[in-house]
Amino acid sequence: MMTILDDLKTRIQKAQQKSSSSGKKELKRCHTELKPRHNPNKNDPRDVQLRKELSASMAARKSLQMMRYKDVQEGNGSMRQVLTDFAEEVNVGTQRLTKFHEKITREDEVNLENEISDLDKLFQEK
Repeated sequence: MMTILDDLKTRIQKAQQKSSSSGKKELKRCHTELKPRHNPNKNDPRDVQLRKELSASMAARKSLQMMRYKDVQEGNGSMRQVLTDFAEEVNVGTQRLTKFHEKITREDEVNLENEISDLDKLFQEK
């Protein structure tokens, strides 16, 4: 702190020397004391308590983040299962449509009403 003040004093003196041609001015010393701010002390009860509070709040935040992360993972897992089930159902429907198309193109005896009714039931289930 004193080195900063000394540096500031020399800068002011240099600036005054440059302007001394207009008249000589003196640098007056201020007699006020600089009071140090609270200096953190590892043994100070206030600092110990503050560190404890910060540590607990950071642990609580991390715990909350982990809970949210696990909830999101569970949600993603259930969503994947739903999508897998839908994919299987779409695959079954596509296979039935393909078989129906093959029957029509072969001009085999096809009961269109039953086939269409079965397909309609398949799509209405979902």
